[in-house]
Amino acid sequence: MRKNSILHNLWVPDVNYKFPAQDNGKFKRTFQLKWLNAFNWLAYSKLKEGAFCMYCVLFLHQTNVGKGSHVELGKLVTKPLIKLKDALESLKNHANFNFHKTAMLNADNVIKIHNKEQDNVYVQLNTKEKQDILKNRSSLKPIIQTIRLCGRQQIALRGHADSGRIEINEPTENDGNFRCLLRFRANNGDIVLKEHLEMSDLNAMYTSPQIQNEIITIFGELIQSEIVKQISKSSFFSVLADETTDISQIEQFSVCIRYLDEESMIVRENFLAFIPVQDVTGEGLANTLLETLKNLGLNLEKMRGQGYDGAVTMSGAFNGVQAIVRKKYPQALYTHCISHSLNLCLSDASKAQDIRNAFGTVSECCAFFHYSAKRTHILKEKVLEINPKTQAHKLKSLCETRWVLRHEAIMIFKAFLQPIVPALEQIENGSKNKESIKRAHMYPKSPRNFKILEKIQMSSFMKFMRE
Repeated sequence: MRKNSILHNLWVPDVNYKFPAQDNGKFKRTFQLKWLNAFNWLAYSKLKEGAFCMYCVLFLHQTNVGKGSHVELGKLVTKPLIKLKDALESLKNHANFNFHKTAMLNADNVIKIHNKEQDNVYVQLNTKEKQDILKNRSSLKPIIQTIRLCGRQQIALRGHADSGRIEINEPTENDGNFRCLLRFRANNGDIVLKEHLEMSDLNAMYTSPQIQNEIITIFGELIQSEIVKQISKSSFFSVLADETTDISQIEQFSVCIRYLDEESMIVRENFLAFIPVQDVTGEGLANTLLETLKNLGLNLEKMRGQGYDGAVTMSGAFNGVQAIVRKKYPQALYTHCISHSLNLCLSDASKAQDIRNAFGTVSECCAFFHYSAKRTHILKEKVLEINPKTQAHKLKSLCETRWVLRHEAIMIFKAFLQPIVPALEQIENGSKNKESIKRAHMYPKSPRNFKILEKIQMSSFMKFMRE
């Protein structure tokens, strides 16, 4: 693999490169660029200022040749061709040597194996080994596909007992979605998987939690690699990052990239990585951020923006992450995260007494209907009676943390104001529960209150700010 990479990434001098001249009295000789074209195995070393046979250097597994290996290899193999007098004749002679032809043959085999045009000699000589490899791949494929399915559908893999052999018969305990799906496939036509589950050794099942985690990690790396490829195609990008502590008390640095997909002309925002950090100072986080982006293969010269929260560590004008990054990449302008600014604005606004009371009334009214199937049915009937074309038939509870969801709940409540009042009146007149009658009698007054309605109308302003 490494030799093949070297072979495809050799330095080739361009037409303007000046080769060092050798002064031989009357004449000055230099290496000729046309020799590289005439001999496809020839390479020039800028460091050694001489020529080598790249195939003999990389693929000839001997340093002595001839009968009894008495001739030690020299120029073009272990030493560069530096003396240019009669150089063309030396190159022609080298091409006819048997050891050179052997190296060319070795190189051809390695390249074909790397390009999957042929199997290596060991596999060719051992047909049973090849059959086992194909069988193992076919057994591993449904395991990988099942993990991919669980990830795609956001289904947890594990159960109460997720180790050991997977029995074809249904177990008494729930052993998780992953093992259940494999069992389902084995019992419904996947003969290869069924044989694998029944006959494989316990240390070769490839269904353990450790193997599951390895496959999930590989999926993550493939997805990350594909996202990086898409970002690299874009002319510019911005970085979004935040530092937080996860549930296991590990400091995590989350990194996202915002860029223009120039094929579809859509602005995309993709998550790239979670990075555990020890140094949470501005300099430490900045170094972690830049090092991560470089390791992922992104060209930081294309970075045109930075988006963080307003914490001093991130936004500080002198020692914050944004200031340190801008010292190295001045075109990466810093913008305080708009969503974070909006959240702060809404959090402060919700502390006002009238708005707090409005939210409290909406929350209590939603809870009043949600806690009873009968009340929910009455509200649904009134909604369909007054607005039969509506798609929503019930109220949504107010989310405590996510303002986008809270805004959606307020908008639905606003749209249901007209049917809410007759629904509460019907509950008040038809219920035998004194507490329900009392609360149903109280709520109609609140939605009719001008201040409450006025604050609910502010949800339009919230929508404008969010957009």
